[in-house]
This record gives sequence, C-alpha cells and structure tokens, in this order.
Amino acid sequence: MQRVEQNQSLILLSKKLYTNFADTQKDFDMLEKNMGTIDRTLRILVGLGILSLVFVGPQTLWGLLGLIPIATGAMGSCPAYLPFGIKTCKA
Repeated sequence: MQRVEQNQSLILLSKKLYTNFADTQKDFDMLEKNMGTIDRTLRILVGLGILSLVFVGPQTLWGLLGLIPIATGAMGSCPAYLPFGIKTCKA
C-alpha cells in the first residue's frame, strides 16, 4: 500500500515539474528575436570595445557592462525593444 502511495506522489510531483517547465518555456518564448544582423553585429562590437576597458585603458570594472550588449547581440533579442514594439529584423 505504501508503494502505491509513493508512486502516486511521484506521478503528482512529475506533473507539477512538467507544468512548471512548460510555463517557463512560455516565458522564455517571450524573448523572440527582434534584432537584425547589423544591429546584432554592432552590439557585439561595441560590447567588446566596452569590455576591453577592463584590460586596457583605465582598467576599471565598469567595462563589465560590455557584457550586456554582447549577450543581447548573441541572443538576438533586446528586452528594451519589447515595450516599444521595435524590431530591426526582416521577419
């Protein structure tokens, strides 16, 4: 009898985990691609330039802010574009 209850508990737990995973996927899909190739390339180049400030020039940790445009350029999605409905990609 205990084994049946354990199996039912595991089934309920797996259903909850799957539901949470499905909800997470829906949230992740919200970050659809909204940047074109030129926008992405420029962001990555500017991000690398800012990031280089950690190693050359003033050698300050403020250069780590360059990771933001690098990340958004690599993902192809800019969260700041979402509220304004801006899309620089063709499709």
